[in-house]
Amino acid sequence: MPFLYYTNIMKSVAEYPAEDQLKISQLNSILKKVEKPTRYTGGELNMRVKELTRPDGTKRHRFALCFPDVYEIGMSHLGSRIIYNVLNERDDTYCERAYAPWFDMEAALRENGIPIYSLETHTPLGEFDLIGFSLLYEMCYTNILTVLDLAGIPFLSADRGEEHPLIIAGGPCVCNPEPVADIMDALIFGDGEEVMNELMDEYSACVKEGVDRRGTLERLSKIKGVYVPSFYKAEYGGDGNFKSLVKLEPAAPDFIERRVVMDLDKAVYTGTPSTNGLICNDMSIVTRPLGDGDLIRIDDGIETIADGVLFVFSSTSAGNQWRTFPLGGPGEITIGRDERCTIVLP
Repeated sequence: MPFLYYTNIMKSVAEYPAEDQLKISQLNSILKKVEKPTRYTGGELNMRVKELTRPDGTKRHRFALCFPDVYEIGMSHLGSRIIYNVLNERDDTYCERAYAPWFDMEAALRENGIPIYSLETHTPLGEFDLIGFSLLYEMCYTNILTVLDLAGIPFLSADRGEEHPLIIAGGPCVCNPEPVADIMDALIFGDGEEVMNELMDEYSACVKEGVDRRGTLERLSKIKGVYVPSFYKAEYGGDGNFKSLVKLEPAAPDFIERRVVMDLDKAVYTGTPSTNGLICNDMSIVTRPLGDGDLIRIDDGIETIADGVLFVFSSTSAGNQWRTFPLGGPGEITIGRDERCTIVLP
């Protein structure tokens, strides 16, 4: 069960149920000693809060969106914000955030026997239905193991049972999935805005029908863009280079096709990486082809964002992401100083 609920982590211990007071006391003591304790408390502006049970009495699916690096880096990732919003727009799903702790917090959690938890309800990650990792760079791969270890979840997909969350991942590094293939139950290739809803639709149906873990993965594998590594075996040549994938599960697709949201007017828009072809930016290559979007929708989107926050800095890279983008005269973006927004073009 959640042991911190929806409240400020530093509130009086006596205000929590008796069975949680020891954990709260321990955690409050820890946060007074670690660097930047607000990394681990949640409660930010616009944080999504939902009841764990819907009005009809059914439980919401619990999804932990985990960025395998510290809070400051993960919160700056626009893709995670998009997926967080997409999932929380669903009535049957509650998406919460988690980040890899810094060294001092990791040591403190281990020393006190406290599992890593989500920011919204401070629920241990091992109690979620699904955990989704964002793979932005290979240097974070060891942090995935740290998070799983702190959550008490086996590293390898083959070692997990029905009691464990499904572990999935997406992001640019999924274009080379084999380094994490034994860890992940499923990986998502390409844009996540549309496929995440399809994945949760299928997962929800499996829960209602009582489908087991393997059966659920089999059904998820039929969604375009979803790769279930346990249904394949990677083969390598004598020189150690990747050679081919051998299909082990007959029901699995013969190849995985990357998902691309071509019509950006139908996508959730928060901001997109540069696609100007910089060799230092892998996103500029793996996110091609370019999508098309309506300038009016950009204008409307900025206005909507401005209504929900105090200050907005929107780095849209719109000059590259849209094939046409008027910079002056009729059709130019009209949102300005009154909305406290700045549009920065590369």
